[in-house]
Amino acid sequence: MNPSDKFCFMPGDLVRLSPEKEAEVNRRTGYVPWSDAKQKWVSDEKIRRYKAGEDFNGADIAAEYDRLHNAGNI
Repeated sequence: MNPSDKFCFMPGDLVRLSPEKEAEVNRRTGYVPWSDAKQKWVSDEKIRRYKAGEDFNGADIAAEYDRLHNAGNI
């Protein structure tokens, strides 16, 4: 890859992290990935709102999931 293309990815440039490396990066950065259930619920809710023509914000929807989950409604 040409150094002038440092913000571009070319086919074959991306490699999937191993689960061990991903866990190490998450520990180092403090990133906590969403559970599969939360990811699916947020994704489904964003799609539903988009199709309904409603405004939406992914962070707000994730916070809504957390509130509903903590209240035992999900």
